[in-house]
Order: sequence, then structure tokens, then C-alpha cells
Amino acid sequence: MNNLQLYKEVEMPSLVKEVKDIFPYMDDLSKKLNSNKFLYSVKTINFLNENNATYEPFIKIVEKYPFLQKFFRILKIQPNYSLKIHLDGLEKTNLTNYNLNIPISGCTNESLTEFYKVKPEHIYTDFKKNTRFIVDGSPIEKIDEYKMTDNPFLCHTQIPHTVINNSNSYRVSISWAVKKEWNIESILKFLKE
Repeated sequence: MNNLQLYKEVEMPSLVKEVKDIFPYMDDLSKKLNSNKFLYSVKTINFLNENNATYEPFIKIVEKYPFLQKFFRILKIQPNYSLKIHLDGLEKTNLTNYNLNIPISGCTNESLTEFYKVKPEHIYTDFKKNTRFIVDGSPIEKIDEYKMTDNPFLCHTQIPHTVINNSNSYRVSISWAVKKEWNIESILKFLKE
């Protein structure tokens, strides 16, 4: 059952095409910034310095879609792997509540995002990873899920969630931060205009 507060699939074929067109550039840039050799990798690209020509392709997208922040993450999840249940960022006072998750490759019905209900006392902060995690063995209740294949999804990142890749291929997506003052309803209204 789709809960509008947790996520919403949005048809944005032009954005998906634009992001896929510049993805090789994004990926190359992320490798220069840092390289992780894990079962999954999360590489953040922050382009607050608008005067830097390196970030021009990203700035054009943000100008076209004003609800997007000037940073995104590239997520690569190895086949048959699940991320730990987490909440993005350090606190609820984050810069964002939602991310626009954009499929790049390997986003099939075999991979899904799940949301959970967890008591606050079972959440701890990992300052090194800039993420909040669920204490191992804590009681959790799955409350919803979605499968991202062709269309992006707006995802509430302040609700405990995980990404599960049950496929035999890497799942690659862009998780583009949404400005905190925007919510699902205001984004949908903007996209209809």
C-alpha cells in the first residue's frame, strides 16, 4: 500500500534521460573524489560552488528542477546484497527530508526499498558515515515497500529504510537531495505546471 508520506513514483522521463546522459561524467567525478571498495558504495557529490565549470551539467539540472539541492549521491549496490536499515543524515534537522531516487541501471523488480517502524531508542548515530542506523537485533516492523524500475521515486529519508538488491546485477541509482521546504505535494504541483 502506497503511503504518500513515505514515497511517490513520479514520471519524469526527461530528467531520467538527462541524468543517464551525464552519468558517466558523474561516476568519473565521484571516483576522483573518493573510491570505496565495499559491497556497496555511496559517493556524495556536493556542488555548492556554482563558479566551478566542473559542475555545470548538474547546475543546469538544478536550475530546471528548483526543488533539487546542490548535492546528490551515487549508490551502487552489489548483487544479492542489502543495506543496513538506516535514516539519512545525522539528525531530523537535516538539510532534506526527501530524496529523488533516479534509476540508472540494474533497477529491476528484484530490488526494492523497504520502510520500517522502529522505536527511537533503537536508533544510533554513526558520525563517521553521517547516517543513523538501527541497533542490531532491535524489534522492527516493516510498514511499506516500493520497487524502482523505470521512473524516479521521491523517498522520505527520515523514515528507517533499506535497499535490497536480490538480483545478479549491480543496482545503480542517483539519490538527489530535495530542498527541505519542498514536499511531495509541492513537487507534484510544480511538475504539473
